[in-house]
Formats: sequence, structure tokens, C-alpha cells
Amino acid sequence: MSCATHTPLSELVMFNKKDKSIESPYGNGLAVSYLESGTEKEDFYQKQRGDYYDYDDFGTPNFTFSYISMKDDNFGYSGSLGRGVGGDFTVNLKGDNYLTTSVSLSGGGSARLILQRRILDKNAVGLASGIFLGMDRKGYDDFCTDDIACTGFGGPSNSASLFVTGARIRMALKPPKYQTGALSGSFEFGHIFEINRPYLGFSVSYVGFY
Repeated sequence: MSCATHTPLSELVMFNKKDKSIESPYGNGLAVSYLESGTEKEDFYQKQRGDYYDYDDFGTPNFTFSYISMKDDNFGYSGSLGRGVGGDFTVNLKGDNYLTTSVSLSGGGSARLILQRRILDKNAVGLASGIFLGMDRKGYDDFCTDDIACTGFGGPSNSASLFVTGARIRMALKPPKYQTGALSGSFEFGHIFEINRPYLGFSVSYVGFY
């Protein structure tokens, strides 16, 4: 399973353009997400052998719960708890271009810098694509066996980092503006530099607005 990188739902601000037919677009929301994003435990093992701390050691499911806040289609932020603990914000640079910064604290930590362009924002569908640069970090201990994990309450004694870059797509299936729910997904694919391996990640989210 992948490292605990939360899905940056502040990206939904790209599809929050003000509509003349209503007083205001979406403002705040709560979401639940299933995700497979972040580098794998085996990827870190290829760079540096060790006994890596991993969410799967505790049977943690791949779900996060998020709070989202947006101001028209100019600025948004979100925070997540669960498999991926972290926060992110997205800001409109100019026109249809957006910058997202995301930091996850779980599983050793990770960060993403995402540059995207809004391609489509209709009443029912939103679509954006762009590029990203990320860093995933995971803690490990040196002197462990396959059967006994030696990470104690003080945390792992060492850490390793992997850098990844690639392309990203964010989409949203939106109801008419007077409704209160939306389905969103993200997909990213790229390359992990240090170990020369491909990278894939995706997430699916349901958002309830209020």
C-alpha cells in the first residue's frame, strides 16, 4: 500500500466559478475519500534497506475525512484526518491557472506542489490537468527483522525521502448549483527519480456542501 499522502480537495475551488443565476457558489463542505496516492513502502526499500514504519502494519484503511472551504473560484483550503493527515490550499494565479500546495504529516510526511489549468467548468462537470512535483518521506530503523518491528514510542531512528514528478488530472461531477453533493476524483502518473520507477496515484471523493 502507498504512503499516507492525503488528497488536496482545495483543488475543487477550480470548479467553483460564480454563477449569475445564484447568489453565491459553494462555500464549505465535508468529504470522505478513498485514496491510493504516494510512493510505496517497497519503493523506499529499493533506495535504503530498513524496517519501515507503515500504516498497513496497523491495518489502517485507505480513507480520509476532510473539511473544505472555498471563496468563489479564487482561493480554497482543506484539512484531512484518517489515513492521510494534512492540509492544502489552492490559489488562482491568473485566468484558468491554479497553484496548489499540499503537506501531509502521516507516515513520515510528504509534500506536493501542483500547477494546473482549468479545462472545463460546466454545470455538471469540471476538469483540470497539469503537472506536480512531490517529496515523500518515511521513517525506518536499522536493526530489525521481518518478524519484529523495532520502532518504539520515540519513533524511527532514520528516514528516507523519494522525489516524484509527473502529470495530474482532477475532475468533478457536480449537480445543479442548488444541490449539495459532488463526486470528485484525481489521477496522477509520473516518475520516481532516485529508483527510476514509474509512479501512479488516484483518489475518489464524495463531498457534501453546506
